[in-house]
Amino acid sequence: MIGRTFSHFKITAKLGEGGMGQVYAAEDTRLRRRVALKVLSDEMAADRERLERFQREAEAVAALNHASIVTLHAVEEFDGVHFLVMELVEGRPLSRLIPKGGLPLQRIFEIAIPVADALAAAHARGIVHRDLKPGNVMVTDDRRVKVLDFGLAKLIGQPDVTTETRLATEPLTEAGRALGTVPYMSPEQLQGGRVDHRADIFSLGVMLYEMATGRRPFEGARSAQIISSILRDQPSPLAEQRAELPFDLARIVRRCLEKDPRRRFQSALDVCNELEDLRAEVAGRDPAASAAPAPGGGWIRRRWWSVAAAVAMLTLLVVVLGPRIGKMAGKGKQPAPAAASTTRLDVDRASTATENPRLMVLPFDNLGPADDEYFAAGMTEEINIRIAGASSLAVLSRNTALRYAGTDKTSQQIGEELDIDYLLAGTIRWARRADGPSRVRIAPRLIRTADDHQIWGQVYDRDLDGIFEVQAEIASSVVDALGLTLLRRERGSLDEHPTSNMEAYQFYLRALAINLDDPTESKAQAVRLLLRATELDPRFVAAWGRIAMHEAYLYYIGWESDGLSPEERLERARNARDRAVALDPTHPWSRLAVGHLLYRQADFDGALREFEAAIARLPNDAEAAVSVGWIYRRQGRFDESVTQLRRALELAPGNMDTTVGLIQALSAMRRWEEAIEVIDVAQGQQPESVMLCSLRASNLLSSRGDAEAAIRSLDACPADPAELHLERAVALLFARRYEEAAAIAPLQRTRSDDSLARFLVHWYVGMAHRLGGNLESGTTALEEALALIGEAQLEEGGPALRLFWRSLRAPVLAVLGRSAEARREAERVLEESPRVADLASGPANEELAALALAWCGETARSLDILERLIETEYFDPITPAALRDPLWDPLRGEPRFQTLLER
Repeated sequence: MIGRTFSHFKITAKLGEGGMGQVYAAEDTRLRRRVALKVLSDEMAADRERLERFQREAEAVAALNHASIVTLHAVEEFDGVHFLVMELVEGRPLSRLIPKGGLPLQRIFEIAIPVADALAAAHARGIVHRDLKPGNVMVTDDRRVKVLDFGLAKLIGQPDVTTETRLATEPLTEAGRALGTVPYMSPEQLQGGRVDHRADIFSLGVMLYEMATGRRPFEGARSAQIISSILRDQPSPLAEQRAELPFDLARIVRRCLEKDPRRRFQSALDVCNELEDLRAEVAGRDPAASAAPAPGGGWIRRRWWSVAAAVAMLTLLVVVLGPRIGKMAGKGKQPAPAAASTTRLDVDRASTATENPRLMVLPFDNLGPADDEYFAAGMTEEINIRIAGASSLAVLSRNTALRYAGTDKTSQQIGEELDIDYLLAGTIRWARRADGPSRVRIAPRLIRTADDHQIWGQVYDRDLDGIFEVQAEIASSVVDALGLTLLRRERGSLDEHPTSNMEAYQFYLRALAINLDDPTESKAQAVRLLLRATELDPRFVAAWGRIAMHEAYLYYIGWESDGLSPEERLERARNARDRAVALDPTHPWSRLAVGHLLYRQADFDGALREFEAAIARLPNDAEAAVSVGWIYRRQGRFDESVTQLRRALELAPGNMDTTVGLIQALSAMRRWEEAIEVIDVAQGQQPESVMLCSLRASNLLSSRGDAEAAIRSLDACPADPAELHLERAVALLFARRYEEAAAIAPLQRTRSDDSLARFLVHWYVGMAHRLGGNLESGTTALEEALALIGEAQLEEGGPALRLFWRSLRAPVLAVLGRSAEARREAERVLEESPRVADLASGPANEELAALALAWCGETARSLDILERLIETEYFDPITPAALRDPLWDPLRGEPRFQTLLER
């Protein structure tokens, strides 16, 4: 068939085939464009029923006009051959993009929302797809999503046609009424019942589940087993597969997968809207978000682009403090009434308690309606916070515990994985009453992981007004069961109440349940809930403290929502801080509120005092320990930063932000072997992390100057190659394989709004061409890089960020031969960097200035800077091995430079 011409369409390649025919790529010789031809097989063309189905596909697709649905150009017949002329979608099917373990959360949104929107458009025209599956969803090279193959679509209201089932992946052995692909088919399709648009919603649910987990919800060795599972079984909850995914995503998937069509979402538009709302709540969050590249798409050096990314990240690291500072509850000072009667279970007063036991509080199971999930989550966190106040007990972070929500692992397995001695688990049921006070039943149990033995348990059944006493009793009982001694202050903290207003507390718990790890609307949403809590109880210290932290964060990143400018947010942050301090200046949340605002003003010493005071009250707060570690790093106190970050990892094993921070701090001190040890451990847990793969290659370049080893390391990384092409370009350039570097850098996946990533692509393409002797192509690429640094970068944002962009600009001007401008920029960077940049990022600015001066012929000045920096600890430091980078070739013949290389 290749090379044949049908009418004015010349077939150039075969793309695939299905039950109805073959699909080819073709050249439209009239319009000079590439298209796809779907050619009906001779066998099917001779079958009237199948030919009618083919015609229905044409009608269905032609009726649709949507950005995420393949475009039908024409329906043709030539010499008895029937075919469709369609848009040629170049990319990969979703079925080939879903990795083991599932897609990152943001990637799920990027794909699922357009698919849901496409189905909504089709359903609005009365069209049902009836064969929705990952193989029929294409993702183009620029990340556009296209739904393909409406070959089984029918107009709603048309009668179903009995035909043999044709399944590409799960063939049936007998004829039936079902059309579609078994693992993605709805129960009504499998049973030959009436099929409407809700069948597509079921199929979408199957796809969502598979995208989230990497496996299908209904499995079996044979089609009959899969069919039986779809008709009978409930899929394993998403939380058992990936505990870090939002609860609401599990709820959306569960609604899509209801067996009874009447219990599903009733429209694809509802699914689309739900996903859009969820994305707005957790925007930017990704199970691998912590491992995502920094601005610019990665962290590899060497040498130069990593310095740029390092400065950018350190400039933006203030953002980390916002979500990382501990999630502790504030406590008021109301006396606790006497405990109500409870049922005592098996109690062993910690006869085997260790001197410094390690404990984790698992998320308590919600036994009530799904809408009460936030209540169970908030209650678990409050209990965790109270127990974590014991300085004689090591309590793992809530984020670590969330990874084990709904797990089927035994306590012994969890204990071995996390090196913990005890687990606190339990259930919560909140029973609302119209004719009386609401009641809450909480049943905690303390388990020794060594032998899976429950050493304490109790059932609390109280009115909601008594919930704080229950929290205090649980924390106290756990400490007593472990045979620990509390300080007087710690014992008093157990009995404190955050508020006397239960309605305010409900808004507070809802705010706690929102993911706050992202610079997005999620924090503004939390603030709205917290403000409602403070309206109901103006003395709610914890709520005021959290408002101050979130608003300070939103001010810093320039977030505008709710009609507020960043300056208005700063004022609201100050007001909230003042309210918290006025109510209780020694309260942890008051100290944290003050600390956050000091940090935003670059008063690191003041912020450190406040954070350390909070940690004295919250000795087990991993996020607070991380925050102190970030401050130490910005102050250039890398050794102390390492100590803090290691402590944080003990409390939150596997946290990627902390892991990366530790690796960077070790690298700043040139402790390369220790950094590799941390990378090895982390990659054992998250082998597909782009960040870790990049950091390993970076280490090889900086410590050894071994470009070939770095390239092999990147090639062995199981992460998406499109996320690591820029790193490969860096290593290839370092290896002086210029042609390959120039070819691979443009393949890096970048966003249109990511100016830094796009700048770096042009820079490396330009330098590869330039160093390889292609001056014309090099100049073009470098001018494109320079054009991306405009007035917005040089005049907007904080002084450190503006200086960063200037430090990027100087070497580009120098290589382009604009030496006078380059010198001015370099000298300005050298003058301002000690004043506006911190000790971790400032030297990286100066290194870029040294590079610019080297290309301007200012060799002595450049070497003066390098000789100082090679003795300086800073983020991503220069090393003798790193100086082998050809970017430093202008200094290559200088004796002083050779001395540096020989160190």
